[in-house]
Amino acid sequence: MERLKRQSARCVVIDDDGRVLLFRVVDPESAAPPIWVTPGGGVEDGEDIAVAAARELAEETGLRRTPDELGAPVAVCQGEWSFRGQELYSVDWYFLVRTPVFDLDDTGWTELERELHAGWQWWTCRELDDAPEVFFPADLPYLVRDLFSRGRDPHARPVELRWTRI
Repeated sequence: MERLKRQSARCVVIDDDGRVLLFRVVDPESAAPPIWVTPGGGVEDGEDIAVAAARELAEETGLRRTPDELGAPVAVCQGEWSFRGQELYSVDWYFLVRTPVFDLDDTGWTELERELHAGWQWWTCRELDDAPEVFFPADLPYLVRDLFSRGRDPHARPVELRWTRI
């Protein structure tokens, strides 16, 4: 079977209370353990990654940001994985989103997102460090701590995160 290439645009959403928003993903068709991921999803053919990030942010959380407000990606992670029998090679781009505390709006979720998302949670850095949960990518807690401490540097290259096949 041919390995499909896929790009995704993901958002590291940090609120004014110092917490990051993560979704718990459980695939009922897989034996893989539940994982915690940032909001985001696939980049459509011909779509700019910042445009995709803004679209995914609105669809999955209800937050509205323009691509210019998102700025450049703060991190990238790439590697191989499998989803329901399809082999994929993904390049995941991460954008920083700072926001006041808000109530998540999931009315934009697709049928697949409703099937896979088993909840969401706001996490502090300490909670990320202490949790026995699986975060994807594995370096996500490091990235979140780094963004809390330094914020976004518009001139910095995206941090490269290690891919972990789950």
